[in-house]
Amino acid sequence: MGKDGTEMGKKDALQQEETERGGKTNPGERGRKTNPEERDRKTNSEVKKEEAGGERKLQYSGKRYPDIKDEAPTVLRESDAAPDYYEDPYGLGKRQGTYTVDDYFTLPEDLRAELIDGWIYNMSAPRSAHGIVGYRISRAFDSYIETKHGKCIALDAAMNVQVDRTKWTMVQPDVLILCDPDKLKENKILGPPDLAVEILSPSTAIIDKTIKLKKYRESGVREYWIVDLDSREVFVYRFPDTGFDALPRRYTFRDKVPVGIFQGECEVDFAEIERYLKRFGLA
Repeated sequence: MGKDGTEMGKKDALQQEETERGGKTNPGERGRKTNPEERDRKTNSEVKKEEAGGERKLQYSGKRYPDIKDEAPTVLRESDAAPDYYEDPYGLGKRQGTYTVDDYFTLPEDLRAELIDGWIYNMSAPRSAHGIVGYRISRAFDSYIETKHGKCIALDAAMNVQVDRTKWTMVQPDVLILCDPDKLKENKILGPPDLAVEILSPSTAIIDKTIKLKKYRESGVREYWIVDLDSREVFVYRFPDTGFDALPRRYTFRDKVPVGIFQGECEVDFAEIERYLKRFGLA
């Protein structure tokens, strides 16, 4: 027994030493609570597993979009445009925040949607006034460009714009001006337009005023107009002159709004647009 006792004694001593160094837990101490020092020695995944009762909690993925609703920006949670974060609403085997341009092009053609940083946002059908105002703005842009024989083009169709040139984003500005014809591809515009206009609708207003404002600015859009049909106001951001936190230039539907990228030579007469809307009972 002396030999066995000596070996067992050595094992007990080694186990105790490992426990003190943060190694294997002494069998006699199983079930006791973990002290703070031992907790610090554990990896984050081990601690999270313990806290979740043996099941790993959903955590931030480390990518540039959130994985779970509690970690999503408040503006996303408040928006009606974004579907549920936990579901796979499009049957693509993915979740919000992981969609790409390839996924975007597999969506049904009758679904109006935009892709921003891996998130798909539904766009409701626009109101009649929405379409009319977009057309009149585009017509004013186009008339000026034709008069000057310029190389730019004005568009008010639902044109796909891969504004930041990444696989995570594809937007559809209500109106845009593009001055670099090389960006115009067969089924999209690759890169930022020179000017983008968004006409607010109830389902997308919060996205247009926050997420898309930031996306346009960071992608290199030179000028961004937000047209609010309810308040009859136009907010004009001119980048980089207008910092993200700076207030935009504010106009009303009584004003002529100058186009900054054309040095103010082109103006959109919103008083005339208002009269046009009134003619059809839409003002």
